[in-house]
Amino acid sequence: MGWLFVVIPMVVLIVAGTILAIVLGLGKLTEPIDATNDYLSALQDGRYEDAYALLCDERRDTQTEEEFVRAVENEADEQGRVTGFDFKSSEITNGRATTEGTLEIDGVEYDARARLHDDDGDWRVCSVTFDG
Repeated sequence: MGWLFVVIPMVVLIVAGTILAIVLGLGKLTEPIDATNDYLSALQDGRYEDAYALLCDERRDTQTEEEFVRAVENEADEQGRVTGFDFKSSEITNGRATTEGTLEIDGVEYDARARLHDDDGDWRVCSVTFDG
């Protein structure tokens, strides 16, 4: 009966450790999704400067904030504005991630993908593409 005082705490620790590992692991998987949603939310709200700040270094190195804002405004005039989005899945490999979901442009829903980089511990959007 004395062995129960050893086994039960060990089982509790193992279960608690497993739950903690799952929770932390899922958090890592959702970080690129959160970054994608933050970026698209900024675009949807017309906060283009905020969206620019969420771009990956590679993209910001090749496009100034003014160029980005002008390009986004031109795309909105030509292709429509972001009116909704729902990104739910991500795949992470070696500091790069792809998220997938839907992107709504002027009320029309499209399948979409975002490509992200882990820039110094922060996931940043490099591109968003959609079918359509």
